[in-house]
This record gives sequence, C-alpha cells and structure tokens, in this order.
Amino acid sequence: MRVIGISLELVNAADDVRYIESFGSTRSVNVGVAAGIAMYEWVRQNVINA
Repeated sequence: MRVIGISLELVNAADDVRYIESFGSTRSVNVGVAAGIAMYEWVRQNVINA
C-alpha cells in the first residue's frame, strides 16, 4: 500500500485503513474531501440501504 503524508507508525497503529481511489492526475485529496467521501460512503451503505 502506498501512503503519502501519513507515517507508517500511524498506519500500523490504526484499527482500519481505507484507500480512496483517484483517477487522472489527482495525486491526493485534502482531509476535508476525504472525510466527505468517507461519510458519504457510510451513509450509502448504512442509511440509504437500511
């Protein structure tokens, strides 16, 4: 797994690690965008399909 901006120590300490795929020339997303993507996906899986 390629991790940029997060130390391997933090990755190893985490209970779970998620990867957000990106297409095109985007190298990274900021933490606000990443949080929005994660929350949208949680709602999609846990609320909309409930």
